[in-house]
Amino acid sequence: MPRVAALGTETLTEVAGLAAGTLRLLRRRGPVLVGWFCLGWAIHRAGLFVSALLGVDHAVLANLVFVLAVVAELVALVVMVHSVRPELDVPETSDDDAGAPTPVGPAGLLPPSLLAQERTLDVVTLAVGPFLAVYAVWGFLDDEVSALFQSNYVVQGLGGVQDWSISLVPARLPLYLGLAAGGWVLRALVRLWLRRRQSSSVAGVVGLVAEGVWALSVFVVLLVAARAAREWLQGRVVWAELAAAGQAVLAWLPDLTLPFGPTLREAARAVVTEAPGVLLTVVGLPLMWLALTAVVFGWREASAADALGARAAGWVGRFSGVARTPSGRVLLLATDDLRTKYLPVLLALRVVVRAGARTIGAYLLLATALQALDGLLQIGLTLLAGPQPVGRTLLLEPVEDLLVSAVVTATSVALYGAVFARALGVERPLSLSKGLGVERSLSPSNAP
Repeated sequence: MPRVAALGTETLTEVAGLAAGTLRLLRRRGPVLVGWFCLGWAIHRAGLFVSALLGVDHAVLANLVFVLAVVAELVALVVMVHSVRPELDVPETSDDDAGAPTPVGPAGLLPPSLLAQERTLDVVTLAVGPFLAVYAVWGFLDDEVSALFQSNYVVQGLGGVQDWSISLVPARLPLYLGLAAGGWVLRALVRLWLRRRQSSSVAGVVGLVAEGVWALSVFVVLLVAARAAREWLQGRVVWAELAAAGQAVLAWLPDLTLPFGPTLREAARAVVTEAPGVLLTVVGLPLMWLALTAVVFGWREASAADALGARAAGWVGRFSGVARTPSGRVLLLATDDLRTKYLPVLLALRVVVRAGARTIGAYLLLATALQALDGLLQIGLTLLAGPQPVGRTLLLEPVEDLLVSAVVTATSVALYGAVFARALGVERPLSLSKGLGVERSLSPSNAP
């Protein structure tokens, strides 16, 4: 029992330390964080409505405006995270040891890019790819498409569905395939330009747009394909047989009523259908945001061997030889997004998790509290506004979203920075050390 009490006290101390570090970052960078969020939010909302106004008559331009709106929102998020970086007192590299990894931190080595001062545009260019990857996997791009549908409804009305700037009907597939191909070619040309010439701000911005066009167009193509595949499967006998088999498995369970309300069968069905999504939202998503924070701060030097462990090293060695052949080059091209978007996030996630179970647990508690606060604030503003006509409700919804999201997002970014400082565990104390409880190195009791 004393052991349990001590563990609870240590966890609460960790939560309090992370909360103190978050508040300290908010006090120092709060106005900057809110300012960048509002700018990204305004461009994003304006882009959605301009895209809806352009309609199907200017479908290519409308979809490009939509891409710019989403990219602007992502850029604002990246800059928000990057703006916290000066508050983390990470030691700088000198000209003599620039480019050499520093032997500190939970991973043993800190990549040189973590210690370097980078231009904001360079950081944005390098980090938007991983952000788009997480957006696609976690369904945020699906939310963006839904937001564009809502904007089209507000502008065009249900009577003008055929005039909407976006549609998931198969007839629009050639448009999205063409946009995806154009985005991929433009992205390849920008990379070739940057490889042969010095870094250029114009090329960086064009590369950002190309990356967004490629990612969003591919995502919409996959949505159209998935919708068609689902409709096809639901008309097959095998679909009905699988549904019947699932019901038969549930029928084996006894029809017992559990103490907290539902029957055992209902609880089992909820676990199968709801639990994976809840775990991804409550655990997976906060960890991914933390990994993206590490990517923004410079933890981008990834390899398959680093991210996947020692077993991948041999495979990587064999693959490097194959990559010199024509078929190997095609394989490299096909896995480009995996290597440039997902591997950096995977490596950063592995490093952050090594901060220790107690730190990660405290972080997940605070992240869950912020998610709950988001919902409570939304409900509170809705109740405060009271019943309104549909038109006025559609006008109030963006204002409520701005007020709540600005507070919650700025606080979340400050939390990511505080946890990253705790996870880094550099030899010299961070500027947040008193509030975060960061020692000169990770203590054995908190190490995995």
